[in-house]
Amino acid sequence: MSEEKILASETSVLALALLDEDCFYQTISTLKIDDFQDQRNKLIFEAMNECYEASNTRPNPSVLADKLKVSNKLDLAGGTDYLSNIITNVPPYSDLSEYIKQIKQTSSLVKMKEVLEKNLSQANKGVGDIPNFLDGVQKSVNDVMQAQNDGGFKTPEQVLSSYLGKLDERIEERRKTGKNSFLTGISSGYSELDDFTRGFQKGELVIIGARPSVGKTAFAINIATNIAHKKIPVAFFSLEMTAEQIMGRLLTNRAGIDLKTIESLNYTKTRDNRGGFILTPDKSVTAGSTNIRDLSNFQNAVNSLAKDPLFINDNPGTNVRAIQGEVRKLQTSHPDLGLVIIDYLGLIQSASAKTNSSDNRQNQVSDISRALKAMARDLKLPVIALSQLSRTVESRKDDHKPVMSDLRDSGSIEQDADKIMMLYRPDYYHDNDNKENQEEQQDQPNNDDDAISNVTVILAKNRNGKVGEIQFTFQKNVCHFNAIDTTQTASLDNEEPPLEEM
Repeated sequence: MSEEKILASETSVLALALLDEDCFYQTISTLKIDDFQDQRNKLIFEAMNECYEASNTRPNPSVLADKLKVSNKLDLAGGTDYLSNIITNVPPYSDLSEYIKQIKQTSSLVKMKEVLEKNLSQANKGVGDIPNFLDGVQKSVNDVMQAQNDGGFKTPEQVLSSYLGKLDERIEERRKTGKNSFLTGISSGYSELDDFTRGFQKGELVIIGARPSVGKTAFAINIATNIAHKKIPVAFFSLEMTAEQIMGRLLTNRAGIDLKTIESLNYTKTRDNRGGFILTPDKSVTAGSTNIRDLSNFQNAVNSLAKDPLFINDNPGTNVRAIQGEVRKLQTSHPDLGLVIIDYLGLIQSASAKTNSSDNRQNQVSDISRALKAMARDLKLPVIALSQLSRTVESRKDDHKPVMSDLRDSGSIEQDADKIMMLYRPDYYHDNDNKENQEEQQDQPNNDDDAISNVTVILAKNRNGKVGEIQFTFQKNVCHFNAIDTTQTASLDNEEPPLEEM
């Protein structure tokens, strides 16, 4: 299709969407921003979506122009003259589906060309493992074809073709490895958890809930580093801690030494010819430590983490729209992005401006959870969001094990999430009870960061699999979770004390 016809299809769709409500909803539910080839039309369509998310209504041309002007994109979108020209050349409403089809086909052809050019370039540079290379080419082509079929109803033949294609991939994997892998998504790094989930699946929303300080951020960090260490890119949004604080936890986890020890190390830093760090003990500093083993472990952790595709965003007070925009940009440079983690849901701003201060928090969180689920499906990525549990779990006298209704301001979280995991640490409740008597009993043991706690990960909801409990140990000082083989390992002796002892 010529550039002139492509432009005509795009402007026709935009005109119909701006002037007719049914056309508008059909357009925004079928097309995506990157389906448009003309940069002006991309910006107009993006602004249309933003206006709709802000008001939950179709924007008129005047509102759209104001939106573009406020964001300093009006000139880039062609200015008011270009917008006026689009509106004055309105095509027949009956042609909308054909215009959308043309836009989708053009978008698919452009993406297919990019995929083929990329793989051709890689082939020209040399390919070591030809079967794996060809598998990658086939997967890239399938992804483009899948995108072409998104939206609208699908016939049984179309769905079966897609489903059988996925089964073919599993057969080929068994042929190559000789193993019958049960994973259909990305492994968490814990086979005991994967046995329940079959991995984190594309398009699903996973909630990890716990009371403060139980270890939900640490658990998410363990999952993130397990996946990134396999060279699968991970996006980690930290809305509570800075990127440096998250990196401190990552380093303690990888090095196996606590943060206090890391911060006490004295060394001089140089780089080797491959860009790695060389840390040499600096004994000229009398305070602190130059322990050779600790320094060696720290150096290895630094150089190891530096190579992992783990991307940390610590922009506070962000909303789902901003998160999705950041992930899209990351996908451009890392199309193999495998997972998004958000710490945590309670700090995300409302997903749309239609929520105001008079709305209760449950409505806001419901709005956010729906937006997160939509984002996961749109980006075709698993999204993990951490969430606080309410104080209700602590007020129960007979059993402190959390249930789904303990999710704070749950709203529609239980409905929107595909998987819900909750962390239960028995000694957390014992320690909190002891704190009430610390002034009178100074020798009363407090929460020992060096101690190993027993943590139960309760998989309370699993839309496409079984639910149950997985036992872990958690060493807080090095931010490390380790799954327990319950068939061979006895429970730790830090079970929650009976009611009469608390």
